[in-house]
Amino acid sequence: MTKFSIALVFFALAGQSSAQVLWQNAEAGDTTEVLKSKFSEAKTYEAPKAYSDGRIAELYIDQREIGGEVLDVVFVMKDGRLDLVHLLMAEDATGKRPNSVHFETIEALLARRYGQPVYQMPAAMTDPRFLRLHKNEFREGDLTVSLNCMFCGSKDASLNIYYELGSAEDASGL
Repeated sequence: MTKFSIALVFFALAGQSSAQVLWQNAEAGDTTEVLKSKFSEAKTYEAPKAYSDGRIAELYIDQREIGGEVLDVVFVMKDGRLDLVHLLMAEDATGKRPNSVHFETIEALLARRYGQPVYQMPAAMTDPRFLRLHKNEFREGDLTVSLNCMFCGSKDASLNIYYELGSAEDASGL
């Protein structure tokens, strides 16, 4: 039942097939005003969070329950327009933390929606005694969906899903 609920959630998260739709009905280029009209529960950060590349996290949806899972949603803007949607799962109010089952379930659902990942981080890049990282990237047209999960020891874990146009490979000048 849980896998079925999660399946429904992530197909809903994937949005429409248009490359301009990043997540649900949030479109690349939306302003904060447009996003607030689309997502009535969206809140403005008191102090927006600046990224080193000039993007700013201005809006968020806190502790959104989707199919029995609790996710935070962050809308990241560039030049006043939506550039990235970041979904994250960390410890919820009950102490539940993401684990490899969450990652594998979401990975399978994203693969069903977008096809096989275009990138998978090799297991050799992590040391399971201290740090385990899992990363997959999916593509559909210009849309890149990155699924990342990090485990530090037995306590700290985070699961992140990023929806954005383009990808790291577009940064050819670095």
